[in-house]
Formats: sequence, structure tokens, C-alpha cells
Amino acid sequence: DPGWVVATGHLVEGEQLLYRILGSLQFWSVEQEDWMSTTPNNEAIRIFGVIPLEIILNGSEEEIAFYGSGTVISSNGVSGPTSLILDRADESGAVHSHVDFCLQDGASNCALNKRDYDSSVRHGNPAVGAYMFEMQVFSDVTVNSGDYKYQASDPFIIVLNQGLAATELNKAIAKLTTAPEVEDERVEGAAGILIMSGN
Repeated sequence: DPGWVVATGHLVEGEQLLYRILGSLQFWSVEQEDWMSTTPNNEAIRIFGVIPLEIILNGSEEEIAFYGSGTVISSNGVSGPTSLILDRADESGAVHSHVDFCLQDGASNCALNKRDYDSSVRHGNPAVGAYMFEMQVFSDVTVNSGDYKYQASDPFIIVLNQGLAATELNKAIAKLTTAPEVEDERVEGAAGILIMSGN
């Protein structure tokens, strides 16, 4: 359950912070020592945001189910809502929110959460490796001109660790952050990457 923090006073009470998923799921293969565009057994990540209030109040059962099922990120892209609410700012204009992430195996069963000690719950068995996707956060608040009040965040990467040793996870992250070798004397600048990791 990676979290997001917006400091006191940076939003107005009640303003929403949302996520937007960009691209598709990638998988770190220990055997290939590289990021792959497909997962071994059709694994996916499901994120559960907050169902919009207007959907809860006025939506059909199908609409509520659509938003309630969360966003699914797979090698094929995104299904379900591509964006959902992370949280609403409190009376001080702050947000501190942890969102549920489910790493699913090919049968859509979630991996065991460390804090889930109920052995009667069926849990999935996704392949050992790291799972990566790109997202950004934004607010949908607009001003009188119709423009957005806040600029969306730069896209950032989340990496979820499924059973990798720290040395192997570090290797996967280094592959993302190490500048590629160049053939001539020109040096290319590397773009910054924010990595969040949970296992």
C-alpha cells in the first residue's frame, strides 16, 4: 500500500488528489536480467481508488461495479478506470493516503499481503520478479477560465517487489536509472526517475 503525502496548506479542503495510469505493466526477469514487456503468466496489478461520489449517489450498479473493481494494469495496457481518486484534502489542505495495490497471478488472485494472517483467504502466486508501471497524480479542480488549478505531477515509476532479494531488486532499479552507454564522445543527460518499492 504505497502512500502519498501532500503537505498542510498545499490544497484546499475537499480538493481531490487523483492518480492516472500511463502505459502498461513491465516485468523484471531474473533469467534475462532485463525488463520485459510481458509477464510470465499474465500477471497484473490492480489498484483500488475511491469511487467518485456522483457514481455512488447516481450511478447504475454497473457503473459502481466498474469503479469499485479498480484499475487493472497488465502487459496489454489498462482496463477499468484509468484514473481514480486517491483521497480528498482534509481541513488543513493536507493529504496522507495509502492505496491498496493487488499483485494478481494469471487467475486474478492477489498475492499474500504481509499483514494478512487469515490463512482461509485464497491467495495468488504471481511469478517472482519485479513489476513496474508508470503513473502521475493530479487534481481535477478548475478555475473560472476552465484551466486546471494545479499542474499534474511529472510521470513517475512504481516498482513492486515480488520475492526478489535486495541485490536482485537493486539490479532491476539500476537498469532503470543507469545512463546507456554511448558510442561517441557526446554525453546524453539522463531523465530523473522516482522509484517506490514495496514487497
